Amino acid sequence: MSLKTWKKEFYPKSAKRTKISEAVEHSLQKWRGILPDNLKKHGLQRDDNRIEDENDYDVVFRLDDETCSLCVWYYNDHVDGFSCCATCPLFKATGKSCADGESLYSAAIYEDKVNRMVKALEKARKFV
Repeated sequence: MSLKTWKKEFYPKSAKRTKISEAVEHSLQKWRGILPDNLKKHGLQRDDNRIEDENDYDVVFRLDDETCSLCVWYYNDHVDGFSCCATCPLFKATGKSCADGESLYSAAIYEDKVNRMVKALEKARKFV
């Protein structure tokens, strides 16, 4: 198993290739893949916002706005504060921007609270 097999199961296409109607499901699939059991199954480990292949540390997948289909569709970096994500279904479900230092994204990345992100994305479905 490897990052390649993980991508086949949890990130089968680039965030930039999703349709707006697929954005939440695409993000949800990716974050489910980041759950510890799924990483372990594929021989991967996470270091903050990076997924690394245990057999080849040069192979990396970043968890950032470029691999997030919601960010691709909804993030506006020309706007300061919360309004940059105001139309994002995840923002609507949680009331917080992932750019906020106390966001679910930060908790998932720095505090290993990936389950909270998965639950919030499940909630975000109703805002699509």
